[in-house]
Amino acid sequence: MDNKMALFTLTVIVISTISVINTRRLISLSLFFLIVLTPISQVHFMPRGVMGIRGLTLYNMVWLAAAFLILSKYLIHRRNLNLGVYFSGPVVAFSLIYLYAVMWTVYDFDSLPKFGQNSQTSVTVYLLENLFKPLQLFLTGWLVLLYTNMTGKKELVQKAILTAATISSALVVAFYMSGMSSDYTTGRDMISAVFGLHANSVGALSVYFFLACLLFSEKSLSGYRYPAIAMSSVAIILSFSRIAYIAFLVMIFFYFRRLRAKEKIALTIILGAIFVASLPLIAARVQYGFSSGSGEININRLSATRVERIWAPAIKQATKHPFIGNGTDSWLKQNLFTNKYYVGNPHSAYLIILLDMGVLGLFALFFLLKYFYGIGENSAIGFHYYVLAFIVLTLTGHSFYPYLANYLVWIVYGLSLHSAKPPAPGRGRSKVRKPKSAVYIQGQE
Repeated sequence: MDNKMALFTLTVIVISTISVINTRRLISLSLFFLIVLTPISQVHFMPRGVMGIRGLTLYNMVWLAAAFLILSKYLIHRRNLNLGVYFSGPVVAFSLIYLYAVMWTVYDFDSLPKFGQNSQTSVTVYLLENLFKPLQLFLTGWLVLLYTNMTGKKELVQKAILTAATISSALVVAFYMSGMSSDYTTGRDMISAVFGLHANSVGALSVYFFLACLLFSEKSLSGYRYPAIAMSSVAIILSFSRIAYIAFLVMIFFYFRRLRAKEKIALTIILGAIFVASLPLIAARVQYGFSSGSGEININRLSATRVERIWAPAIKQATKHPFIGNGTDSWLKQNLFTNKYYVGNPHSAYLIILLDMGVLGLFALFFLLKYFYGIGENSAIGFHYYVLAFIVLTLTGHSFYPYLANYLVWIVYGLSLHSAKPPAPGRGRSKVRKPKSAVYIQGQE
């Protein structure tokens, strides 16, 4: 029996044993494992199939188990599924426009270049990758909302996120060290290849983890929190993503003053030690793009040739259907005829939205982010800080569509709806309109 099959068998035995002992604990365990497994579900050592069935992965089985158990519990006890709470107007509008963009590409599938990651893609595979997987991650946030409404165990979700932060970041460090050299690109490329995500996406994921470490300040989480702070900070540095560095500094700037005195001291010591130890690596990455000796800045080199080879052609492509976009992966069509080399995306989530869904998609995105920010300001979780990170990280990479690097955005969105609080009495009308969902959920507690 190989290692992957042994891992699968052990997991089944453990879950079966716990289910016999306590069914309620199995629900909590399935959600905990789901949150922890999601960011590492594409790591090279994770099995891609079980018993010869491709797609029947450990992650998919845990996701199905969590969904089945939570939804069954709700239906058995005839609880309200809060469909109108999680699936709000801005969320549904953005999702429908995205669905339209995917179906446009499916309708014109023959024109999609078949090279790189699409070299063996069929319509079925394309739909699985661009509809089912994003939907799976999006619905995970809904499962978190249902679970916290049902059990009130917000801390279990927080512990799962901090555990995921520690494990995922530790893997980033291990992968970097296995490909370490004097040239930062070697370690960076090693992380991308083994983790299954672009290095910028690894950096974004690590920023979200670090943000969770700042926001989850309950005393009961201290044992989870500080190891996660240290590991996620190191993972941000080793991603060598400059936009992740910027987002990291922005989050510290906005949130540092909210920390208690002891937390400020602890955070300063941890980050200071990591910064000093990593200074040569950070300096090498930050200085990339500056002309040696002259001090001049080469904008095209600073952007890793994105200005000339990617962004300029992408803007030209966007003018073909400026209002409704060109369908998902429309960049590949332009890329095939202009640059003659493979680049998977325009390395700017805003350009992706403009290309795929046009100005209509940008408007839907604006209202979605505005709605998210309002939710965050009225919650005890600080979801609006995730929105700020979301806005910054998507400038030169990342994506607004649900995928592994931003899966925490959707989980914390669900957690925020559960913890939404009404405005303080006597202060009049809040500037950010409180969602109806928050009042309804508060009444269920």
